[in-house]
Amino acid sequence: VHLAGIADIKKTIEDPCSCYQVNCFGTLNALELASKKGAKRFVFASSANVYGAPKDNPVTEEHSMDPRLTYDYSKVIGENLAMSYYKMKGLPVAMTRAWLLFGEFDHPSRAVPFFIRTCLKNEPLKLFNSGRDVTAPSHASNFAKLVGMILKDDAAVGQAFNFGGAETLAIRDLAERIKRLTLSDSELHMLPPRSPAETEPQVSYPSTQKMKSLLGYDYDLDLDEGLRRTIDWMRKAA
Repeated sequence: VHLAGIADIKKTIEDPCSCYQVNCFGTLNALELASKKGAKRFVFASSANVYGAPKDNPVTEEHSMDPRLTYDYSKVIGENLAMSYYKMKGLPVAMTRAWLLFGEFDHPSRAVPFFIRTCLKNEPLKLFNSGRDVTAPSHASNFAKLVGMILKDDAAVGQAFNFGGAETLAIRDLAERIKRLTLSDSELHMLPPRSPAETEPQVSYPSTQKMKSLLGYDYDLDLDEGLRRTIDWMRKAA
């Protein structure tokens, strides 16, 4: 299960070469090793970012790819490398394209832990692009369940699966939800986009019909329950 990569958007914009070396050549190394060892499954964690700012929602797996940033392109390249090993070497590959994931042990710079930590301290909540981007967040345990099903079901081989939570909401609304669950006095501060490419808000949420119909997937945690688990863990970790 290949999850590794540079995912810090700011770092990938500032240093695209390192992003490609790790995310693309690293994926190539992993594929080559899996092929030589005769792996029974290779799951590549791609990203919803391969779709860019989609023209239509919900986004199906057949939607055209329109990457915007270095990280997005690195995932498109990774998918193509994975599919080449599937078609040319017979490596049983499957791919996931996840929207916003969160949970315990998440990187502190990512949106949900950043919002939680800020709210627990009652500090200002800073929202890039005024929090206008729209996504479908989900706790990582829901994603892990999907990966487990992909590993066991041969119907997943050669397929890509969109993954996102059952709820669709703007980043600003997600921040408000976390503020409510933490009983915080934090104020929301609206910031400009991180880059010119992100000036237009990215309104993107997935169709999850494929994983449900092909693999029989259903969620274990809803959004509030996942957020509460993460908040409780961060309180104890602090």
